[in-house]
Amino acid sequence: MKSRRKFLVASLWAAGGAVLTAPLWALLFGVTRYETKSNGALLERDWESREPIPPNGGTVADLAAVRLPLTGEPSDRDLARAGELTVRVLDALGGMKRFIKKGDTVYVKPNMSWARPPELAATTNPDVVATLVRLAREAGAAEVLVGDRTCEEKQQCYEKSLIQAAVEAQGGRVVHPRAYRKVRVTRGTFKEWEIDQTYLKADKVINVPIAKHHMLTGATLAMKNLYGIVGGERSRLHQRVHHSIAELALHFRPTLNVIDGVRVLTKNGPAGGLKSYVAYPMGVVASPDPVAADAFALRHFFADRYGGEKILPTFIARAEELGVGRSDYAKMKTYIEGF
Repeated sequence: MKSRRKFLVASLWAAGGAVLTAPLWALLFGVTRYETKSNGALLERDWESREPIPPNGGTVADLAAVRLPLTGEPSDRDLARAGELTVRVLDALGGMKRFIKKGDTVYVKPNMSWARPPELAATTNPDVVATLVRLAREAGAAEVLVGDRTCEEKQQCYEKSLIQAAVEAQGGRVVHPRAYRKVRVTRGTFKEWEIDQTYLKADKVINVPIAKHHMLTGATLAMKNLYGIVGGERSRLHQRVHHSIAELALHFRPTLNVIDGVRVLTKNGPAGGLKSYVAYPMGVVASPDPVAADAFALRHFFADRYGGEKILPTFIARAEELGVGRSDYAKMKTYIEGF
């Protein structure tokens, strides 16, 4: 495990989150009881275990966003440029070698929760995921693992999303969470979390969600995507969903966040189901700061809901209060193209 750096936090914010009971959540999304294992001694921490990537202080960006400025639906040729967009945002951040060192074990965390094809925008674009796997390997990663705790049958999700095939073609390996470890924390609503051991053991983590509508939070982006590393009864997290999102990001912050906005699910999230629910911003956003990445994606991929004045959902504000990151990305070093 790489060096650790203490991640200080501010006092808790008292704003409440949306409420949804466990039985109703299971009824809506077909999520059944999920048996988890907790191996080894109880971990304890109140800081981020992986060394946070500091502001670079140079000429490269700390938040990058690139999109193809199209009118109407993109062509197949346009959609095939998802990997190119991913390379361009990473280049603007200083390249993958800024984040990944030779010999690292890298865990890539996409959204693979639903047995849907990419066209329905319920799962992360496979070309974006595959490009990150390739770049991590080129940067010297010893192993690149790709995983997510799915809401539907795992193999169907991996195959129908096309992510497994794309990852394996680039030398990565898809792994399903099988063992969880209890982690005790000293800040927040939950004092103990069950976290995927593969995530905990990785040297570096690349978090790569798709930008989607969510019935509870308005949108699911980088911080919400971390729900896929949590074991146990995840429905309890939805009872104070905004608090849970922010506190999970505080204690288990990824090395890098890359938000897929090539396609965006605009309604009936997080599962989607109809192509008419899909919009085509044709963009990718990346930053080591998940709050900045989420704030940018909200304003630019969901402009009808979050455009104009600074109107952010509770989970963004709470995460900023806790010190996870900053929503005012305009004060960061940015590279923005096509927005």
